[in-house]
Amino acid sequence: MEDFLRLVKGAGLRGQLRNLYNLYVYFWRFALWKAFEQDPSRGGVLCFITPSSYLQGPAFAGMREHIRRVADRVYILDLGGGSRGAVKEENVFNIRTPVAIALVVRYGSEDRKTPAQVLYHRLRATDREGKLKELEALPPLEEIPFQEAPKGWQAPFVPEGGGEWAKWPKLTDLFPWQHTGVEFKRTWPIGPTEEVLRERWEALLKASPGEKPVLFRETEDRLLTRSHPAILSSQPLPPLATLGPGNPPEDILRYGYRSFGRAWAIVDGRVCGVPCPPLWHTRSGRQVYLTSLLTEPLGRGPALTATAWVPDRHHFSGRGGKDVLPLFRDREGQKPNLAEGLLEFLESAYGFPVSPEDFAAYVYALLAQPAYTERFAEELRRPGPRVPLTKDPGLFREGVELGGYLLWLHTYGERYAQGRTWPPQGRARWAKSPSAYPEGHRYDPETRTLRVGDGEVRDVDPEVYGFEVSGFFPVKGWLGFRQKRKAGRRSSPLDEITPPSWTPDLGRELLELLWVLEKTLETYPRQKELLQRVLEAPLFTADEIPAPTPEQRKPPKGKAGESQEAETAEEEREGNSGGRMAQPILLSSREAREAQGGSGEPASADAGPG
Repeated sequence: MEDFLRLVKGAGLRGQLRNLYNLYVYFWRFALWKAFEQDPSRGGVLCFITPSSYLQGPAFAGMREHIRRVADRVYILDLGGGSRGAVKEENVFNIRTPVAIALVVRYGSEDRKTPAQVLYHRLRATDREGKLKELEALPPLEEIPFQEAPKGWQAPFVPEGGGEWAKWPKLTDLFPWQHTGVEFKRTWPIGPTEEVLRERWEALLKASPGEKPVLFRETEDRLLTRSHPAILSSQPLPPLATLGPGNPPEDILRYGYRSFGRAWAIVDGRVCGVPCPPLWHTRSGRQVYLTSLLTEPLGRGPALTATAWVPDRHHFSGRGGKDVLPLFRDREGQKPNLAEGLLEFLESAYGFPVSPEDFAAYVYALLAQPAYTERFAEELRRPGPRVPLTKDPGLFREGVELGGYLLWLHTYGERYAQGRTWPPQGRARWAKSPSAYPEGHRYDPETRTLRVGDGEVRDVDPEVYGFEVSGFFPVKGWLGFRQKRKAGRRSSPLDEITPPSWTPDLGRELLELLWVLEKTLETYPRQKELLQRVLEAPLFTADEIPAPTPEQRKPPKGKAGESQEAETAEEEREGNSGGRMAQPILLSSREAREAQGGSGEPASADAGPG
């Protein structure tokens, strides 16, 4: 395994290592050694059907390089079948993890300096029966219409998008520092109101020594008896076990929990498993956090969302990884997270100044819409959005104006205000407030009525209620997170502490969410039309614009950077000693049970709705 791990560490992807500690990867490593390395002078053949995360996941870059070094040719038959991600389809097995068949061949060549050729083909069928029929009807190997994957040692085992798409700059090259969002590893420190979180905190401090570990939900890295540095200042905090009632937490702040869904969080290094200090140390009144799915395919809806508050790991769609793109690398907003020289290049090309906010607004106007994910659905099967960057100054200005308006909406008036008045007035309105704290909600599309407990919100369009971000539904998630027994996972009895009654502030926040989605939907036709005109006009290719430096891809230095090193080591440790391991197809008793009709894998700890 060290051959796989070393290459990932060298590429600056230590935080991804926990994804490698997976039984199917161990079987791959043993089989590669047995077939190709035990006697390097001989040829060999290896054939597996396993989960397909190794095809393009960042954590598997070292595994892909090793396969390319020991083999001469690799055939990949992608069967798809993921039901946990944004794009759902049936699997050939009764599991939720996409799978692929790999045929790895070495002819006995001694050349280990030339990467193996990787040939890829994906089944067209999306249902189980269709896939099995397609497999039965496959022609001989040499007649299957394989496509060649990129030749780089660590490149994905899937082809690059063809045509003009492949020439456009990647989103991750324009915003070179990407970061994982915050992961608490327990649900109770995130709540609907600041008051509820203070009650939960105080209940923990008042509990008996025997009750505290259960209420807190101790984990290997977060124990009541252990001291941890503060998130905001990095100063040491006393262990929670030494605190009596009345001692405050480090802070309680607004939190970017889900797309369009604000929450509150106890920002305290003693309760947060993966606090991501660089995100906190760079927050400011100018900072904007863009989120997407950068390492898995996007589904329906926008390819980007935004928040003014430090985002959760699963902010974009209830799942996520290294998917946060901050606009600035510093608290002062003087160091944009943009490729070095990009703004100066654009100023020269357009003939007018371009600010970091302008550039982010242009990108947002094009990518934060379903027309983008629909038009490039095939290209986006390989994760990683690309940006059509116009050469037309007028089109760029239009994008800045439209994207700025959307970012004002999606940050709830905290950014891009420019004289606009918050909130935007929409059609949805309360006809009756809930008389008690709601236990659930229902929606009637015929009357366009949203019932929250015994309360009613009128004039809620079906498109607003059904608004989707890659499988996540913001209105359903917002209400599910705030009902008396919240939807999704609960980690502690402290989760049961909710507001005693429905408050005017909660009612106002729900209306603001509905109004934001109304106005967003009204803007989609303009965005679609702008995207079409941008695509018809001349575009910059990735080769024409400045590229980021390796240093720009790293988290900011200083306290944040120092903390990040410990944080990635912590993630690596979790993967090696206690992280959930996806099981290999046909080799695990649990997967064997699933293949006979058992349940799928559980969702991640913080991936509930909200």
